Amino acid sequence: MAINGSKTTLVLILLLALTAGCRLLDGGQMREVPFEGDVPFTLQNGQSAVLAEGDLRITFDSVIRDGRCPSQVNCAEQGAVEILVLTQQAEEAPASHELNPDPALAALGWAPTAVTAGGYAIELQAVEPYPEQPEDLETFDDYTATFVVTEAGGR
Repeated sequence: MAINGSKTTLVLILLLALTAGCRLLDGGQMREVPFEGDVPFTLQNGQSAVLAEGDLRITFDSVIRDGRCPSQVNCAEQGAVEILVLTQQAEEAPASHELNPDPALAALGWAPTAVTAGGYAIELQAVEPYPEQPEDLETFDDYTATFVVTEAGGR
């Protein structure tokens, strides 16, 4: 009976691990999500999105840095959260862009809030979660980024 219980426990652990990993895997990568122009969409760190009617792919590649002051800490200065975004059109090579969602910090020389790729303006609207404690800044795996894409010059 103990052997059957061990096998059942092992099967349950494997099922839980597979379920937890389901958000990831489509050939070793996160699933691409479709998006529409002028409609905000959110990507997980490492995830890509493809324009529903067009030839643009956007990937939230990584978090470069998160210099935001954790909400449970008093900081002398506030920094920006900056992410690396890859854009690719049709068969072209991907281009990389550093973005930050705060226009005031962009005006001070941090990464911009938007870039143009081909005929599209890509704006980073938010990066979540906002850190509460300093240890929240140790890993960025659970971060998400919200974008809106418009036709360049279309706003």
